[in-house]
Amino acid sequence: MKHGESLLYPFGFLLGTDAPDQLAHFERASFPVPLWVNGNTSYATATKGECTCFLTGEIVLPAQPQLTISDLAQLLAQSGSKYQDIVDQFIGRFAVAIILPSGLFVQNDASGMRSLYFNVSGDTPIVGTHASLVAGINEQSVSAVARFRKFGCPGISTPFANTF
Repeated sequence: MKHGESLLYPFGFLLGTDAPDQLAHFERASFPVPLWVNGNTSYATATKGECTCFLTGEIVLPAQPQLTISDLAQLLAQSGSKYQDIVDQFIGRFAVAIILPSGLFVQNDASGMRSLYFNVSGDTPIVGTHASLVAGINEQSVSAVARFRKFGCPGISTPFANTF
C-alpha cells in the first residue's frame, strides 16, 4: 500500500522526502527540496535570486487583496531574507516554505488553521499537512505512550512517535 492511500482528505503537501513510488494522491512539484503536492491543492512557487518560496492555502494580503497566490509567491521571493515582514501581513489559512542561503524555513499561519506536522527521526526533516503521512514516510508506528483524547492529542502531540 502506498503512503497516503487511506487519507480521506488528501489536500496538502509533503516536503523533504524523495519517495515517488510510495506516495498516493501527490505529485512532484518544482522546488529545490523534494516537494509533493496533492493535485487539487492550490499552491505557487517562485524564485528570485537566491530565494525560492512555496506558498499554499487561502491567503489575502489586506493592503493588496487583488493579488493571487502566484503574485504573493513572487512578492515573497522578491523580499528575500525580509520575507517575514510580508508573511506577518497575510491573513487566511496557509503554509509557507522559503529557501534562503541560510537555510529552509517552514511555517503556517499565525492562528494555526493550516496544520503542519514535522518528523525529525530520519536523515532529513519531513514536513507535511497530514501527521500519518509524515510519520509513515519514516515508518513510524503509533507511539505506545500516546494517550488519545476524544478530540485529538494535547498540545503539539500526535499519536506517532517523533512526529509533532
